[in-house]
Amino acid sequence: MLAESIYYHVDALLGDNYRFPPTNVDKIDGLPEAAKNIWFTWEFGAEVGGSWSIFDYLVNMVWPAKEIALTLDSLLNIDATELLERLTAGIPLSKVENAEFWSDEDTFGLENIEVNPKYRNFDSIDDGIGELIDNGLDRLMAEYIRKNSDAL
Repeated sequence: MLAESIYYHVDALLGDNYRFPPTNVDKIDGLPEAAKNIWFTWEFGAEVGGSWSIFDYLVNMVWPAKEIALTLDSLLNIDATELLERLTAGIPLSKVENAEFWSDEDTFGLENIEVNPKYRNFDSIDDGIGELIDNGLDRLMAEYIRKNSDAL
């Protein structure tokens, strides 16, 4: 799959342990927007798809806040609206569980996201998440790649 190839190409450019220290996530800033969108969407899909859990993704896998902000932007740009809504809904719920996430100097406005009444807990956010990842994300990334092939 082309999205996977783009992901691994960008991953190789970032190098091992790009998140540590967390300022290393800035390495991605110089990449084309389309490549960033594929990379963050693929990363999100792989992490959430592997655990079937946005809770696990937000609390155990992602840091710093910039990465969440870039993932939200990427899901928006890929047009993964349902996944974007669920990830956004998890952010205020993760405040209790992930102090490191909220200790970043710049939280990119994520602290202003309010609880979504549709998703009041992580069980409701994660319900059916595997199907959303498995049955739609690849198609959305393929469509995005077709539309943005000149930029890649």
